[in-house]
Amino acid sequence: HPCPINKDFWLDLIHQLNEEDYSFHNPRTELIALHEKGIDIVPDLIDALGDEDPLIREGAAFILCVIADEVDVPEEPLLPLLDDESLAVRVQAAGAIGVIRKDAREVLQIILEGARSDDGDIYLDAYLIFAFLGPEINKGIPEAIPVLIDLARTTEKKSALACIALAEFGEAAVPALIDALSDSKPYVRESAARALGCMGPDAADAIPALRTAMQDEEERVSNEATLALTMISGEEASLVTPELLEGLRVDDGSGTRNQSAKALAELGPAAGKAVPVLLELLADVEGFDKLDMAFALTQISEEHFDIGFKLLYEELFNEEDVYVMEAVRYLGEIGPKASGALPKLNELHNDENSKYVEQLITRAIEKIEGDV
Repeated sequence: HPCPINKDFWLDLIHQLNEEDYSFHNPRTELIALHEKGIDIVPDLIDALGDEDPLIREGAAFILCVIADEVDVPEEPLLPLLDDESLAVRVQAAGAIGVIRKDAREVLQIILEGARSDDGDIYLDAYLIFAFLGPEINKGIPEAIPVLIDLARTTEKKSALACIALAEFGEAAVPALIDALSDSKPYVRESAARALGCMGPDAADAIPALRTAMQDEEERVSNEATLALTMISGEEASLVTPELLEGLRVDDGSGTRNQSAKALAELGPAAGKAVPVLLELLADVEGFDKLDMAFALTQISEEHFDIGFKLLYEELFNEEDVYVMEAVRYLGEIGPKASGALPKLNELHNDENSKYVEQLITRAIEKIEGDV
């Protein structure tokens, strides 16, 4: 899915952004894995909230924020951390308390303080918290919407994160995001279109504005608007396919080609006109371009499924992990029809990989075997 807004998406994002510093985030991953196996990790995390190392306090609060909607987490040990000397700790504690209470009004200003921070790790975590809070809790803090819009206008990186956080507010954020489609900065318009697409049908009121944005002079904006329309309404498919076909041929490193391929995959058989273009381009493309187009082919054409599957399968032998991981993810999305890849996936599963790669492979195998 071009824009999976859920916990798995955010956790995968964290791992991708921190692969080079995996030693710090690995314990978080292992603890979350233990939780998923049914092991009670809450008592140890509560103890860790009192550790003298702020990184330990922050990590413990983070995990509690992640799991607090699934298990009983007491808020009392977190309350002192709202006054912690470390902003990173305060932000994580605020997020956990918001999830526990199912009400983030009293801790919102701390989360927004983190979102305003110039520290990349802190503001990333602050935006992630809105995903962990979820739409129902976010509905209770509409005053966050104009703040996030303002932050989206500061830098390109913050724009992308702030707008995706806004997608977690559902219909309440749609008017502000529609306004952002007219912003003078292309990256704000692009991010706003992406966020509206992530909302799916909840952003139906934005369809007229997105149609206008499809004509934006910046290709990155017009392509994102096109993708958003495919996500919001299947009825728009016949309108957007020509623009997406043009997007497949844009080879300028902007990501237009990749987003077009992902949008066509989302359309599935309705994007049958794309098959000749995909077959033509797949003869020469490499890397993520090949992966995205090959997956699109498997989703669009039953007749050409084997071609797309073969290309994805071959990437499992790539020497670069980043392409292997993407191929694994796509094969998992295909599901049982990708059973031919199971022997190689099981072989990879036994290699000495990072915990993140192991989790990706496990999820893919489960999806292909039909266990999830």
